[in-house]
Amino acid sequence: MISIVEYDESLFPFVTCLREHYDWGYGLGALHKWSMEKFPLLEGKDKDQSSPIHKHFYSIFDTDNEFLAVYYQFVSKVVRPFYGEDIIYQAKPTFRIHYPGNLAVGEWHKDSEYNHPLEEENWWVPFTLAYDTNTIWLESEEDKGDYKAYDLSPGQCLLFPGGKLRHGNKVNETGVSRVSIDFRVMRIRDYKASDAGSAAMKLKFQVGGYYAALEG
Repeated sequence: MISIVEYDESLFPFVTCLREHYDWGYGLGALHKWSMEKFPLLEGKDKDQSSPIHKHFYSIFDTDNEFLAVYYQFVSKVVRPFYGEDIIYQAKPTFRIHYPGNLAVGEWHKDSEYNHPLEEENWWVPFTLAYDTNTIWLESEEDKGDYKAYDLSPGQCLLFPGGKLRHGNKVNETGVSRVSIDFRVMRIRDYKASDAGSAAMKLKFQVGGYYAALEG
């Protein structure tokens, strides 16, 4: 199932948290200019999570819990009600910046190719306009290869079975950065602890590792 879910972004100030953290008074679509001023961008198009600006973002989780608090509220108030039952969710979301002239993800893939369980569903949440070559591209059915761009605005998120559907992005030719998070969710009744680990975070697919549980 592929769905676009809408939410009230004023209730979940992700963008405010990011702008304050990066000390950047302009729109997030120009974040590449900030990063080029503060940090040199890495060469190559396959450095999904290894640029200095990504590391700067993930330092939020160690030094400032505000973003994670907003994230938890989002999962509690938007995501769990969508399922109507207890869920397991990615404890810390994955951060993406789709720079102009670059890729946000190094290759077209299914998450199951990186040990993710098929029961997971992906929530993709852009904080900037996502369109044309700066957005996510997704096939409609498993192995069909009919990739489609999903144009979304802040206040919308894309839900899809990332373990089954191949997805990726194209070189961003829009001239603006796309900034987003994504995370994985499954119904708690489908959860089975695994010793397999995530590619980026190197965490086992277990509650207390890659996952947290949201019950009640």
